[in-house]
Amino acid sequence: MGERLFVGGATACVALLATSAQAQIAPVSRLSHLVSDYSSYDWEGGHNTHNEGTLTDWISGDNRYGAAHEILTLAPGLISVNVVAGGTAHDNPMQQTGDSLSSSYSGEFIFDLGAACTFNLSGQLSVGLGNASLAFFDMTRGVTIFNAPAPHSLSLNPYSFAGSLDAGRYRLTMVAQGVPAGGGGPGDADPTAVLSIVPAPGVLSLAGLAGLASLRRRR
Repeated sequence: MGERLFVGGATACVALLATSAQAQIAPVSRLSHLVSDYSSYDWEGGHNTHNEGTLTDWISGDNRYGAAHEILTLAPGLISVNVVAGGTAHDNPMQQTGDSLSSSYSGEFIFDLGAACTFNLSGQLSVGLGNASLAFFDMTRGVTIFNAPAPHSLSLNPYSFAGSLDAGRYRLTMVAQGVPAGGGGPGDADPTAVLSIVPAPGVLSLAGLAGLASLRRRR
């Protein structure tokens, strides 16, 4: 009797663990592209600096190319993206000096879910005079779950969205652009996004019931 209870209990635990693992983020692909351009001039001439990088490995990291900066955290239940796309400009005709800075970022994260889950997507699309946007898309069913362009310059533009996801393939994208703004304000764009998922309670309950049913059959 005790052995049967142990086997049934173990079956329930295995079912719960397997379902939890299926509801985790299973990486498919990642593409982050960062570009930064800086130019300056004085009475002797000009100087240009170009930095550019493309990252494809599904790993956390602190990645910087000039004024384009991505801080990325990737985990089985989490995607966190913090971006700085710098932009500014200065011009002094009297001294014949000036400089200009612009940068851009695009990030795409495609992943699979093997089971239903609940999710929360939050952050802010902070912009100066630059621009930023975020989109979350269900690739299996061809449906946009969340789409948020930054509606106002010189503002934080916070957002928060929660709901449920079915098993399938999903894509999270973020775009930011820092522009060479002058006296009107900073040209930066500093968006953030945190996507977290947990197994749907109903799915875990079904897994547990399956284990309990297995336990009863063994009595």
